[in-house]
Amino acid sequence: LRSFFCFTPTPYSAVGLFVPLSLLTGLLSLIVSGGAAVPVNLSAAGALLICAVCDALRLSDEMRSYRIVSADGTKTVLETAEPRKKKLRYGDKIVKIINDDVDQNLYRVHRAEQVAGFFRRCNDFADAARPFTILICTMLGLSFLGALIGAVAAGSFAGALSAFAVSLMFTMPTSAIFLFFYPLCRANTDLSKHNCTLIGEESVEEYSPPKTVIFNDSDMYAAQKCTQISVREGEDFRQDMKLAGILCRKMSGTLGSVGQNAPMKDSTDPPVAFVRLTENGTEAVVDNHYHLLAGNAAFMVKNGVRVPKETTDRTMRRAGNVSLMYVAIDGVLKLSYEIEYTVAQSFENMVNLLAEADTTTAIQTYDPNLNEAFLQTSRANGAEYVRVIKPGRYEPDTVQEVVDSGAVALGETFDIARPLLAAASVRSVRRTGFRLQLAATVAGGIAAIPLILNQNLFLPAMAVLFPMLFRCFWLAVSFLLTRFGLRDERT
Repeated sequence: LRSFFCFTPTPYSAVGLFVPLSLLTGLLSLIVSGGAAVPVNLSAAGALLICAVCDALRLSDEMRSYRIVSADGTKTVLETAEPRKKKLRYGDKIVKIINDDVDQNLYRVHRAEQVAGFFRRCNDFADAARPFTILICTMLGLSFLGALIGAVAAGSFAGALSAFAVSLMFTMPTSAIFLFFYPLCRANTDLSKHNCTLIGEESVEEYSPPKTVIFNDSDMYAAQKCTQISVREGEDFRQDMKLAGILCRKMSGTLGSVGQNAPMKDSTDPPVAFVRLTENGTEAVVDNHYHLLAGNAAFMVKNGVRVPKETTDRTMRRAGNVSLMYVAIDGVLKLSYEIEYTVAQSFENMVNLLAEADTTTAIQTYDPNLNEAFLQTSRANGAEYVRVIKPGRYEPDTVQEVVDSGAVALGETFDIARPLLAAASVRSVRRTGFRLQLAATVAGGIAAIPLILNQNLFLPAMAVLFPMLFRCFWLAVSFLLTRFGLRDERT
């Protein structure tokens, strides 16, 4: 009740308002009519029963989610990401800072040991405020309208009370309460079979709008083959290979496998300090001494490194999934790699599914070869769009200690897409169901009018039986809508 009067009603507000109104109406009817009153207690008991069933569904859902969240080992989670800011410079002076992603919902896929925010998400019903405000106000409005019609038709206050009670029983949004809790419970039952979960009602609203989900580049691509074009001999060449390997291992991702091919004298690499991370290349200092540049030809030329021109024949023979990367040390071009990339088919399947849920897939990479132009040439024609994000500063991809997340998966990284699809499906079912419930509430108010006007039909048994059958019918509709509306997610 407090939530309703604060204009933020929850599903429990409908029952919390209906039961006192029903009991008060019945009490007044007994006083005014001298014992002949509409028996509204049965309807109040039915509403409380539905509330108890929804509590049981909610409790089982929370226990199922908690078992996954509290499981041992690392988990794949979603963490809210800050939009990247871009600096416009005029010489050494920053002219303007722009943020193209300020209105977008960005989420970064991480591995984490623990998940925070479980109980907050399970007890947040903010998403219910708007639909239940409309439904409860419609219920009250139609009930008072029925009372007015009953007062005019019967010419007495007792008739108005009886008409109010009948209208209230017809317009009570019982199925909306069931529709708010059951879809998420049903979706999580299916998700638990894949060791995934969507935590609480808050997560449904959080992950349903259009968004961008950011994966690591290694989730999409693998550097299957790395070919050193200009092969030299000598100690200097081995030193250059070692420095290039150190830089590639530090950038990790797809370039991590390139760095594994380089010789390593020690198990621990020397420190790497990144000076600049751009779209086309990276500038870094290795071991506080060696200045390295790694990137494409345009990046090298821009930084004053002379790059020999490739023959047309070699350029034409290069496949669409092969890219060329140069490495310069202390301002001199030392190494050039041809790297062949392969796309994970499971990633492509996930991209297609997320696109249906109005979700853009992105990869975060430090690999200068991976850009949107390369993605178009290396993937099949007609493939869904994948965005490439180049971080402005180095962010090591390590397992997080604690992450506040509403979507959790215990298996593969790609399994995190399942809760996102479930959130979109649950929201769609709810929206359709709430629209039907609003229509049912109005229809219930209209259906009560013949009982109010026709005194022969206005018997206690009829006044209780018809509203109960009407509400049971819409409960069955909500149940079937959930079962068949979530069928695609189960598949």
